[in-house]
Amino acid sequence: MIFATPLSMSLPDVCEALHALVSEPKVLVLDRYAIEDMLLHAIEAGVDGYTSEVDGVETAVRRVVHGEAVVPPAMLGSLLRRLIQRRREAENAAERLAELTRREREVLHLLVGGLDQNGIATALFISPETARTHVQRVLRKLEVHSRREAIALVAQTGLAKRLEAMVDRSAQ
Repeated sequence: MIFATPLSMSLPDVCEALHALVSEPKVLVLDRYAIEDMLLHAIEAGVDGYTSEVDGVETAVRRVVHGEAVVPPAMLGSLLRRLIQRRREAENAAERLAELTRREREVLHLLVGGLDQNGIATALFISPETARTHVQRVLRKLEVHSRREAIALVAQTGLAKRLEAMVDRSAQ
């Protein structure tokens, strides 16, 4: 089955839509520009292959159908380096996350959920000043300078689900 999408649809959304239609779909992205960032996003979204060579699409389709990963050879080295770097960053962030107290994890979870200092104070039944202190401690322990950086760190390193699970466990 060929699934064509509008340019406005993101790759993760496309993959999610395909998984809703077919169990274990095989996904091959044809991108005539072969941009490294697109390749990385494609891999993270769960695609099975990525190519920029129109002439080689038939071969790429066969390889993907047979369970092979298809990646342009010239891009493989940089892809592996970036994936390793991201893995290290995620591990480092996970270690910093583990250093947070139960309350600090709750505060971070609420920050990620979009609450400001007053919202956090209300949600946790604490004063705004206490919420501010907790936020400052979270930022210091995560080694970031702002709330936005803390939120981005959680999002970019894939720690949102781990944080949510930690908060849920501590609430029980």
